[in-house]
Order: sequence, then C-alpha cells, then structure tokens
Amino acid sequence: MFFATRKAMENDDPLKTIKQTFDEHFYPRLGTSPNQMQESLLEFYTETYPSLSPIPAPDPAIVSFMDECLRNEYQLAIATNPIFPKIATYERLRWAGLPPEEYPYSLISTYENFHFTKPHPAYFMEMLAQIGWPNAQVIMIGNDLELDILPAQKIGLATYWVVNDETKKSCGNRHGAGPLQDFHSWMELQTEEDLMPDFSSYNSSLETFRTTPSALLTFLDDLSLNHWNHKPNNSSWSITEIICHLRDVDQEVHIPRIKLLRDNPSPFLAAIDADAWAEERGYHQQDGQEALMDFIAARKQLIELVSSLPKSVEKKEIRHTIFGPTSLNEIIRIAARHDRLHIQQVLSLQSTI
Repeated sequence: MFFATRKAMENDDPLKTIKQTFDEHFYPRLGTSPNQMQESLLEFYTETYPSLSPIPAPDPAIVSFMDECLRNEYQLAIATNPIFPKIATYERLRWAGLPPEEYPYSLISTYENFHFTKPHPAYFMEMLAQIGWPNAQVIMIGNDLELDILPAQKIGLATYWVVNDETKKSCGNRHGAGPLQDFHSWMELQTEEDLMPDFSSYNSSLETFRTTPSALLTFLDDLSLNHWNHKPNNSSWSITEIICHLRDVDQEVHIPRIKLLRDNPSPFLAAIDADAWAEERGYHQQDGQEALMDFIAARKQLIELVSSLPKSVEKKEIRHTIFGPTSLNEIIRIAARHDRLHIQQVLSLQSTI
C-alpha cells in the first residue's frame, strides 16, 4: 500500500487521477483488481472505518472557527491531501465535527477527483480550477509548513499557518501565522489586495498549464454527448468549440511561439486572431472528446518546452505586434490567464445545462 501511495503522490500525468495511479500499482501486486475488491472495500468503509476515529471528540475550537467562517459567508473548500477515497475523506470530516452533510463546502479534494497531491504546487492550482478560478480573495489555511503553506505561497496564494509557537507569527502582510482562533482578527487587518491571488510569477503560470487538462477531464468526465455542443445563446461557444480553440491555440500559437523564443536571438511575435477559427474551421462540427485528447497531447508538449527553456530566454528582447517590448514571463502569464478564462467559461456553460 505504501508503494502504491508513493507512486500516486508522484503522479504528474494530467490524464490520471490519484485513484487511477494508486490502483495500477496496488491491485496487481495483490493479484486482484479494483472491481473484485469493490464490495469488500465498501463494506469496510461503511461498517468498520467509522469506528476507527483517532479523535475522541471533535475539537470545539475548530468547529467554532468553521462556524464563524460560515457566518462571515466565506466560501469553504477542504484542501486535504487527496490520498483517501471520497467515502473515507467524508468520514474523517465527520470525526472532526465538520460533516459534509451540514457544511456547504464548495469542494473537497479526494483521490477520485484529483490528479495531483501535496506538496505539488499543481494541487493548489487544481483546487482553484475546480472551484472556477474565483476572482476574489483566497487564503490557504493549514498546519503543515511543507505541505500546506510553502507550495501555496509558491503559486501566489495568501496563507495562514496554524501554529502555536509565538516566535513564528511574523510572516508579512499576505502570510499570517498563529493559533487558529487568531485567524479572524488577523483577517481584519488585511486589505483586499493583500489576499488576492498573485499569479504573476513564472511558477504560477507553469502550474496553471499543468492543471488545465486535469480540470477539464474532471468537469467533462460524465458530460453526455448532446451537451458537448450545447449553447445557451447564438453568441456563445459550446464546450466543443472551447476545447477545439484551446487545442489549436496550443498547437499553432503557444508551441510555435515558445520554440521561436528559444531559437531566435531577437524574436518578434505577430498577433493572431484565434477566435475567428471557431467559425472558419467549423469547430461545432468536430468531435469534442477527440479534441480534448489532442489538446492534452499538445499541452504536454507545451509544458515540456516551457520547463526546459534555458535561463537565457528570460533576458531576450522580445517584441509583440500589440504589446510592443515584452518578456517571456509576460507571454507565459498571458497564456495562463487565457486558460483560466476558458475554464471559467466551461463552468459557466455547464451551469446552463
């Protein structure tokens, strides 16, 4: 089990959920399959697992903290490391006195619905993608510096490190530290700007690139065929058209541009009207599921290219038709923002189905 869990935590493939990676390394070693074990596992988690709580009783301070968050109308997401199945994760929340039946969590990460684990920064981006890249303040609250706080800071999130050591309370404006009961008073001292995600770094953009395919796979996993081409009105794109657009932009804009930046000493980037391709290329007549697989293949190539760029590219003088003088970081940042906008568009479309 430890071997399979380690392999699952090392997963970097947006096509595979943590469960899928765990299953392929766990069950063959037992000479069985997930289907053969399903009934026994369900019986264990429903009848035995609830009695295994290591907590004698819920911590009143944690319950009080969560209740105050609800009174303040905060959107709550449970960013627990997704190495447990949904049924076990939900039971662990009940042990803590925070049952999902009573708390309106916007998301709970489990090994069925996530592709990355902590401390991979892409895990935090996947959380944000699955709740729709909110245009609002976001704070990661956690008690583990290495698993919760540092990777969240790396991709641009404000954080609050739950720690009782008085010597560790000074972490700067965006990053608080202290006992959980001090969080709300710390919050009152922060400005809205302090708590907004900062996705301007190169790392943030790269992790956005990693996350987009996995988020789309999660959103579209059980989408019926007739919904791929659903449009709430004539001016909007369907999900098929969005996926085709993402595919072609990676294949014909992002990848060629990154190669040009890598190979040309004085690169010039021409503006491209990729939005016009939807009608010109008849995206609505294409196979959305096939386009998704082609997009993921192109995205893997893009990530490999960006990850392997030499440091010298960052110093190149780059010119763009619209932006004029620009930089590698700005080009990557714009591409990542493009991803986030289309993830929001997909979720908005799904809400109309």
